[in-house]
Amino acid sequence: MSALLPARATEDGQAETVPGRKGVVSVTVGEHFPPFIDATLDGGGPLVRLVNRVFVRAGYDIDVNYAPWKRGVQDLRTGRHDVSFPYLWTEERAAEFIFSEPVLYTRRVIYFRKGETPESFTRESLESKSYCEPLGYLKTPVLKQLVEQGILKSTSSNTMEQCFQMLKNRRVDFVPVGLELGWRILLSFQERDDILNSYETVSLGSNIGQRLMFSSFKGREKMRDAFDRALLELQRNGEMDQLVRETFRETAPAELQPRVKFELY
Repeated sequence: MSALLPARATEDGQAETVPGRKGVVSVTVGEHFPPFIDATLDGGGPLVRLVNRVFVRAGYDIDVNYAPWKRGVQDLRTGRHDVSFPYLWTEERAAEFIFSEPVLYTRRVIYFRKGETPESFTRESLESKSYCEPLGYLKTPVLKQLVEQGILKSTSSNTMEQCFQMLKNRRVDFVPVGLELGWRILLSFQERDDILNSYETVSLGSNIGQRLMFSSFKGREKMRDAFDRALLELQRNGEMDQLVRETFRETAPAELQPRVKFELY
């Protein structure tokens, strides 16, 4: 595995090349985003290690810089850093940044306290219920629409961990989140059996692609194209599936998998 080398920038903001390699990619990510990123773990956490493997195949070394997510996005805007991840593609973001193909897919669900999931999802069954989404997270469209219609109530927190504490303490009725992210957060303050006895999930639809978001400054599109080519190569020869299995060994148990889908009637 390539060492993480210090980023060096030329006057036009492009990464300076390193002998024998195409260059250094300057990465900015938050310090803690389970189960993907953790600055205290070797290699920065599972997703950082996975992305590094793809960049190495593409001929690049990476330098990982940890910063608050908002600052990282601003650093992409100014060209201080090359790329951040994981991000979901939206039209608004695509107008500012360059996106890779999905590195992996996550299953988006709603976590309810066990036994409190509505039998059917109607405006009547959801009326006056509340949910939590952290500040800065992409809002769930169908839930946002129900809030605008005055059916649901939405509250915000600084972190997803705080949202789950609110769910545990009955301050909100549910939390929309990636299945694996929710599982790892609950494991940080509850025992496995307690989680399975206390919560259940509902599917929020199709799996969502997690992508790299590149700065739109000169030279970054070339990096993105090289990354996508390497990613496709790893996917075609089966290495990517193996890397994902090796990297994300702890997954949500079958008992927590969603049995029904959130469909508004």
